[in-house]
Amino acid sequence: MLPAVRRGTAAVLLAFAGLACAQPQGDMVEAEPGRHALVIGNAVYSQLAQLPSAAEDARRMALTLKSAGFQVTEGTITTLADFEDTLLPAFRSKIRPGDLAVVYFSGHGFSYGPYNYIVPLATPLVVRESELSRVAISLETLEYALGRRDPALLVFLVDACRAIAGFVVSDPRIPGTVPKGPAEASPPGSGVNYMIGFATRPGTPALGFTATNVTSPFTSGLLAHLTREDRSFKMSFTDVITEVRVKTGNVQQPGLVDYSSTDFYLRPTPAVLGQERELWASTLETRDRERIYWFSMRYAASRYAHAAREWLRRNPAPAMALSSAVSPVAVERSWTTVAAVKLIEPPLPGFGFPALQSGHDPSADLPDDALGIPAAAAAMADDPDKLRRALLAFRAHGGAVTTAAYIGRATPAGDALGVREIPAGTRLQIVDEAAADREGHWLGVRTPGMAAGRVYLSAAAAALAPKPVRLGKPLLEVTAPPRSTGVTDLAEASVVAAAVIGLRSSNQRIAWVSLATADTADPKEAGSRAARLAHVRYLLRQHGIPSERITAVSQARDHQGAGVRLRFFGG
Repeated sequence: MLPAVRRGTAAVLLAFAGLACAQPQGDMVEAEPGRHALVIGNAVYSQLAQLPSAAEDARRMALTLKSAGFQVTEGTITTLADFEDTLLPAFRSKIRPGDLAVVYFSGHGFSYGPYNYIVPLATPLVVRESELSRVAISLETLEYALGRRDPALLVFLVDACRAIAGFVVSDPRIPGTVPKGPAEASPPGSGVNYMIGFATRPGTPALGFTATNVTSPFTSGLLAHLTREDRSFKMSFTDVITEVRVKTGNVQQPGLVDYSSTDFYLRPTPAVLGQERELWASTLETRDRERIYWFSMRYAASRYAHAAREWLRRNPAPAMALSSAVSPVAVERSWTTVAAVKLIEPPLPGFGFPALQSGHDPSADLPDDALGIPAAAAAMADDPDKLRRALLAFRAHGGAVTTAAYIGRATPAGDALGVREIPAGTRLQIVDEAAADREGHWLGVRTPGMAAGRVYLSAAAAALAPKPVRLGKPLLEVTAPPRSTGVTDLAEASVVAAAVIGLRSSNQRIAWVSLATADTADPKEAGSRAARLAHVRYLLRQHGIPSERITAVSQARDHQGAGVRLRFFGG
């Protein structure tokens, strides 16, 4: 149960929320991605059935996209040659790397083999297979052409049938037959984030109207739901699918083909924009290339994606790793021990544990004293096996982190050639322990970027007595769930704020905070949980808890769900 919170807490919570969103130093420059849309309404076909409502579909969609900040290129497609020579180059030239590009089409279309086609106005009723790529427009080929401009996200919205009554693709080599698919291979994908919203399933029709002043069921659904400020594109498209199926008696079933790792809001609210900013600030604070690369992919269409890409460009090498004087697993295990607990630093001054322990739980493989929970600190200080136990613990934790600068030497000797500078904050893989010389023990290590071999670091300071670190007693456990609306890769800040403010209002000193996330087999969810973990650490830092007093364990066996568990120690 939370400690009692004094009167006035609501105001403090609001102040904390503002503090958590405060602008950190550097790397927070906003760069709104360019928004470009190509809107095509093909209504008056020369040989295929007329689609009067397609023109109204396109007109309404163009107005909607313009109101959402898109630069809109409008037109019709009479022939493939006209499209490739005029309309496509004009639109393609506007797209810059990192932009958001949308292509909307209302008219005839069909699927054939591995391809999905949209149909120009002058397309004949019968087309030879060998001529197909010179008559109709393959969405797959169009995706490749536009994707080479490197947009952050490319979205196609196709209000068209995926079969045309009376339309035939023929093969003159065998009279009277219709091939099941073209012989040529599909074009390669562009590699960019790419989505196609289809009005209907392959081989089935999409409904339009003979009237010129109404919109089709699919476009009506898009106009109604994509403009909602509280839902992202993918969430909104689910509502479009439901509406169209209901309106057409389940005859027409839209679908979204998604080759993207990102999403976007057509009209983001100030709250959503603030949440994206908060997520970028908490991700940036990690200085972790993997986390920042994740943000650049997951939020490729946000106004902070450019800042993420720039940071990655300026920091090609791994940044300094967060370290902890004590084992994150040891902190977690002490939650169930006696009320007052002492933890000591690893018996190697100059080396620490990674502040985040991921992978399997090493506590199953190690005794308490190897994790830094001795019966008495003095016993550990005088133990001749302290170096061996430190190495055992470091290996179980996936390595060590330097807390001082070192010179890596070619051999385990003080007068050996120095071959690599190793700054503080470097993540190390412990390879072996070399024999001691007159200067003490040596550690054989690998550093990031070392393909093979090892360098040696002096562990002479291992003989020094470690400095005890007192956690205090377990105070409070809470779980911060995912944000319920908007950017769900954030944790609920109000839960963190209430816990910190409640403890301090009860005159409790917070000495340490241990964070934990549960395991998941879903890679996307694993990325989201890592983002929430970084966000909670950021919130705690904003509230004055030093980063060296925060440790974390991912894939914790005793935790379930998508939220971040916080365990507060102190007294």
